[in-house]
Amino acid sequence: DIGVTGVQTCALPILVASADYWPKGVIVIESHGSSRNLPRDVAGSLLLLFQEAVANALHHGHASQINVLVDYTSDSLKLKIVDNGSGFNPATAAGVSSGHFGLDGMRKRVKWLRGDFALTRLADGGMEVFIQIKWSAIPPAKLNQPSQTDQPQPES
Repeated sequence: DIGVTGVQTCALPILVASADYWPKGVIVIESHGSSRNLPRDVAGSLLLLFQEAVANALHHGHASQINVLVDYTSDSLKLKIVDNGSGFNPATAAGVSSGHFGLDGMRKRVKWLRGDFALTRLADGGMEVFIQIKWSAIPPAKLNQPSQTDQPQPES
């Protein structure tokens, strides 16, 4: 099963539910800080980023362990995905010109969110994907809207 520590509301349940799709015992998700409601477009984009990073780690890097940290800080939401796969050099990775759209799509999605994106090869192999979205980049009106998981449910 998936290891989950400190499960919070909002973006994390989407990641956890999505993680059921992946091989058992490979993904460990941890959360720190006080969660906040995220607009659907932000939560959806984070889900797609998570899925792309995990798919790349499994398919290309042949990872057997993927650690995910969702960190709600006072000024931002940080998502860190670290795998133990074979890794690669991001500077020489195949790109759009050779039919590989994943990394380019991730960079564009994070840019659209007005966030920061870093992709780093680890010294012992494997990769680290780091995404940071500052709360100030999300319009306050959108932050205060209930997330889909917080919508009132009809009574039975």
